[in-house]
Amino acid sequence: SGNVSSITDNGVGHYTANFTIPMPDANYSFSGFCNFPSVASAGILSFGSDFTMSANSLNIKAGNTTTGGTQDSTFITIGVHR
Repeated sequence: SGNVSSITDNGVGHYTANFTIPMPDANYSFSGFCNFPSVASAGILSFGSDFTMSANSLNIKAGNTTTGGTQDSTFITIGVHR
């Protein structure tokens, strides 16, 4: 599970990864990738005004590089780096 206890679906393309064991603080980085099969390009994880990084969770959005909006993705991969 990679220290993820659950993932909350907050709406279209908007997710929260909840950590099993909290980070010491919010001073970490992450990288990610998402795929949109109905579009001939891949998306990246993007941040909206409600994007947050906390010791307990990471709030992200799946951004479609073609349309510029959020969209549910077939899969999302994220890596948290401390």
